[in-house]
Amino acid sequence: MVDRLVLHVGATKTGTSAIQSALTRDRAALLANGVYYPEDSSDEKAMAGRVTGGNGAIFRALYIEYQASPQRGLKKFEGRLRKLISANQAHTLLISHERASGLEPKLLSELRDIFSRHFNRVQVIFHVRHLTDHALSQYGEYIKRRGMKNSFDAFAPKYRARFKNTIENYESVFAADDIQYVLYEVVRDNLYRDFLQRVGLPSSFYHREPERVNRSLTPDELEVLRNVNGMRLSRSLVARIVEDFTFHNKRPKQRSMAVSRASIDAIARGNHDVIQCVNARLRGGAVLRVASDAIIEHACGADEAANRDLDPQIMRGFLESGLRVIERVKGKLDPEIVLAVRDSDSSLRDIEERQGGLDRQIMLSLLESGLRTIERRYKAPKNFIEAWKIRSVQVLKAALVRTEPAAALSERKRQKRLKRKKRKIPSAEASESRRQRRLRRELKRNKPGTRKARVTS
Repeated sequence: MVDRLVLHVGATKTGTSAIQSALTRDRAALLANGVYYPEDSSDEKAMAGRVTGGNGAIFRALYIEYQASPQRGLKKFEGRLRKLISANQAHTLLISHERASGLEPKLLSELRDIFSRHFNRVQVIFHVRHLTDHALSQYGEYIKRRGMKNSFDAFAPKYRARFKNTIENYESVFAADDIQYVLYEVVRDNLYRDFLQRVGLPSSFYHREPERVNRSLTPDELEVLRNVNGMRLSRSLVARIVEDFTFHNKRPKQRSMAVSRASIDAIARGNHDVIQCVNARLRGGAVLRVASDAIIEHACGADEAANRDLDPQIMRGFLESGLRVIERVKGKLDPEIVLAVRDSDSSLRDIEERQGGLDRQIMLSLLESGLRTIERRYKAPKNFIEAWKIRSVQVLKAALVRTEPAAALSERKRQKRLKRKKRKIPSAEASESRRQRRLRRELKRNKPGTRKARVTS
């Protein structure tokens, strides 16, 4: 029987990815000290400092198998767990998997029975975060991964922290002494060192704090991406672009998020019970609050929070990331695509130099033009050779010299397309359905006196 199982279960947006990346990097050193951090298929991404789901493959398989057959799923889970335990002579098995924070009491109870047969003790580590700060990070994740287009003021009243649910679920199964609650803001500057100490590593264990992984988007980046989500591009493409963008821009220009006081108040009203629940369990003087000092210091009115400018440099960064994504997915770039994207990029540079004279709609049109070009290549088959022109180069060039508003130009183009379609169908037949046109043609072919009708007769 192994001495201990350590479960690191989140919460989300509390430095979990950074810890997982560092644990993957230090796997051999951990094992030399008796702590086994199992391998996972995402190790390569973790080593590169990219976002992963930790080393919870054993749990990910359980979620699927348990739905089909609970008993069979649990039996397979225990078999995999037994293999992990027998893989080496470590006294501690360490699994970091933030999705485990959402496990229901029934499944947790069944897992506890399995753990009790293989471990002397189970230790759970759970990080929490000041609510508005966590809500902002969660909001950023929804924009990054779920295509959210709403403003933070619209999101805040609906935000409900799941901290209390996780606490109640785990405490209904495990002893309170087996669960450690950590306030993220207290350990933020030495996150990994604190985690290693909780796992039981000696102070002499060599470590270095990991670089930020899965960093939150800055307010300026969120504003650009929120508008990109309104363009209805391929969700998988946007997710890849954002991941590449954050990976290549690890230290962006920071500007405090202008959160309205109304949003902070809405979060406080909706999560009052969460604050009480968490604070009853935190130790060492740590106190969970509605918002950090930095958020409260920069709180503003609703109008100020709603009016944010678009940063052309970030928009150009999205286009560059899009080209890198296409090159990774397709293996090479078509010259037409590079030319079209570079055209949007150079136009955005021009806007950046004389930003005061141009509106955000023109900048968004330029960004959309480049991203549409990238999307076409992303969706195209491997043998894509067709040379086509960018959808709205003429419109955008005209917009840049402000000969006509961008919206009016787009509408004029749409009207031209409709006219071309109508010219292909005689006006008398334009209102007919496809079935009506087919029947009319058949009647015409079989009409007495026509050449075909005479030949048939």
